[in-house]
Amino acid sequence: MLYGHDRQHAQNAAVDLASFVDELEANQDIAHIHIIAHSMGAYAFCMALLQHKADAGKSYTKISDVTFAAPDVAVDQLQTSFDTLLQHTTKAITVYVSSKDVAMQGSIQWNGSRPLGDGVPPLFLLLGYAFVDASGVDTDFLGHGYFVDQDAILNDMARTFNGEAYPRPLVHPLQQSGITYYTF
Repeated sequence: MLYGHDRQHAQNAAVDLASFVDELEANQDIAHIHIIAHSMGAYAFCMALLQHKADAGKSYTKISDVTFAAPDVAVDQLQTSFDTLLQHTTKAITVYVSSKDVAMQGSIQWNGSRPLGDGVPPLFLLLGYAFVDASGVDTDFLGHGYFVDQDAILNDMARTFNGEAYPRPLVHPLQQSGITYYTF
């Protein structure tokens, strides 16, 4: 029951989030905006993109990268509603996933579809995104907060913010169906 309530809060937050990013965009002292969105925060951010597009009729221009950690955005909704907006909004999209994330399993049960953060192939096959499989790192008992608990992941995120492309230290490239993704 709480999951549906949390999802509604995330959707309601999109208007305020879009307004906040609008303020950052308007600030002449800010050249680059880095977005980190965890779990339903990724859903809220995607909804904020839709809100901004509806209000302003254009995409943001200062968002240099978007990092999703355990994103609770349905893959089918991402592909139909958000993907094109994301691709026009930022130069780099990094997605941290884990097959050990119990919260993603709850999302599947509640929504009836796979979230982007599920971490089980073939989600890696979305082109244009850098996928990093964090299944191999130690985590909490739910496996959902791995990105804040591990220095390796935080260091990898910092490299994204500094504009460093993959491949890079700390992660190892793997291939699936000709698509490269990374793992710790």
